[in-house]
Amino acid sequence: MKKNTFLIVLFSITLLGCILRFWNYSERFGLAYDQAHDAIVAREALKEGKIPLVGPFSSAGPFQTSGTWYWLLMVPTVICRYSVVSPWIFLTALYGLLIIGMGMLGKRMENGFFGLLLAGLTALSTAQIAQSVNLTNQTPIPIFSFLTIVCAIWYMKKKTLLSAFGMGFFAGFGASIHLQGMSLGIPVLMAFILGGKTKIRFLLIALFGALLPMLPIVLWDTSNEFVNIKNMIYYYRFDQFNISLDVLGRRWLTYLSEFWPKEWAHIIGGLPQIAILIAVLAVGFFVLQIIRKKMNTSWLFIFLSFGFMTVLVRYTRVPIYSSFITFTHPFIILITAWVLYRVYCIKRHLGIALIFVVFVFTMMKTGNEVFSEHINLTARASKEVRSMLTQMYPGETFAFYDWKYEEAPRSVPIVLYMDEKNLLSDEGRAIGFTRRRTQDGLLAPIISTASGTIADLSASSSARLVEEQWIRINPSSIYAWTEEWRQLVQ
Repeated sequence: MKKNTFLIVLFSITLLGCILRFWNYSERFGLAYDQAHDAIVAREALKEGKIPLVGPFSSAGPFQTSGTWYWLLMVPTVICRYSVVSPWIFLTALYGLLIIGMGMLGKRMENGFFGLLLAGLTALSTAQIAQSVNLTNQTPIPIFSFLTIVCAIWYMKKKTLLSAFGMGFFAGFGASIHLQGMSLGIPVLMAFILGGKTKIRFLLIALFGALLPMLPIVLWDTSNEFVNIKNMIYYYRFDQFNISLDVLGRRWLTYLSEFWPKEWAHIIGGLPQIAILIAVLAVGFFVLQIIRKKMNTSWLFIFLSFGFMTVLVRYTRVPIYSSFITFTHPFIILITAWVLYRVYCIKRHLGIALIFVVFVFTMMKTGNEVFSEHINLTARASKEVRSMLTQMYPGETFAFYDWKYEEAPRSVPIVLYMDEKNLLSDEGRAIGFTRRRTQDGLLAPIISTASGTIADLSASSSARLVEEQWIRINPSSIYAWTEEWRQLVQ
């Protein structure tokens, strides 16, 4: 295939993938408490010239991840601070670039046709499209998974210090953002094993790269009695065993016959039956290639890494959702493309038919994800509250409060939209959000009860608000409770 033809087709595939990711974007981008909270922290850090050292609290246990997640969100925010959705658009655009990356990787591993096949699968991947519009710290993990793969293959072929550093750094960065990124240590280890004799300096440079993204949380812990490191060690030694694998439904038969076909089909294939067929063919072709000694090192690396990752996920003692295995996306798409290509090479017409089936059923599932009716109720409600308050109190700024933090899923996104227009100030008019629908027990005039009670608290002093359990939720407070909570509770 000519270079220009490859690039033109790759660009066309990428354009299609971007259209699917950005289609009806204003109604599809994910906005809930976690997304709004993290966007606010990034905005406040830039506003106050601060560097977040710790990230969100982990869902696994009482510890935080590294502040690198917020650093990532600060990049698009500093470029376009006056748009709420700039961090979302940034991550979605990265998913568009991943299509190009997968296409180029496929060309390097096999040829131009395989590269375009790989790019096409990535462009249509339902899970990739669904995840790309969500501002959660699971979202960037497939990017770092892909970069780890690239550097690992580069290392096995060239054995350079830069490739060793790169695979360690990208794996470490993924782990610093979300704990599922710890799984990326497996391909790094596989690269060293399959790469042949390794000099100690390559191991040390990879370790150095992996530890760099962890420095922020280590720096934070040195000033806070190592609370995160202690809690993380305690969780891995004791707390994780409080939940049995049987309770989590992690029997091997269920895990392999129900969980993975469903998730594989969500990533690529559309139907569990197609996913099972691809997986069976993958195992068969893999064994056959091993017996014939035709499996090259790069593909052996892909298969073994994914195999060990699958075992690791099975023994992870937390509920596993689609967003918790995003690190597997590049591996599953690579293996699926490899199977389709092997069938194509053996029997061309059968290969074309199988490729057609995978693309059609994937597109059907993706079409339902993209083109079905979406209404971003949270974004609309936040804009409506902002409009109401600016009309009622023109020219004023506001200090937001949430009674016992019960209305955070509603109030925090509104904080984000108010901050977009610089309408918040710690000295502004006090506005409270509460679930209470009547005046009973509420010593403040009610402004609205449209989707939850909003009250004017301006007549109450700060001390009175604290006494009545009103919690301030302005960006400064949200940032402080995320990054400086130890000082606040002491």
